[in-house]
Amino acid sequence: MTRLIFVRHGESEANLLHVFSNRGMKHGLTADGRVQALELAHRLAGASVDRIYTSPLLRAVQTAQVLSRRLGVDAAPAEALREYDVGAYEGSDDPAHWRE
Repeated sequence: MTRLIFVRHGESEANLLHVFSNRGMKHGLTADGRVQALELAHRLAGASVDRIYTSPLLRAVQTAQVLSRRLGVDAAPAEALREYDVGAYEGSDDPAHWRE
């Protein structure tokens, strides 16, 4: 039986800046984001992971790299997993300040 596990990237610089970040932006993981990815890798250590696919965005690739190293599975970028394009809002502050 095939099982899919979807995960979100760890905390990124864009999360802290409260900006939209997609096509032209290169916001990587924060130190906390790297810790979050490592914690996830530990949680998945007992799972049978055969493949890792990642959005080509830096924050997702960095998260996948942590998982890949810990789980011994290659991570492959997949354009189809890229977030939606926000057009002119790229790099701008969200007017709602990402209500938490």
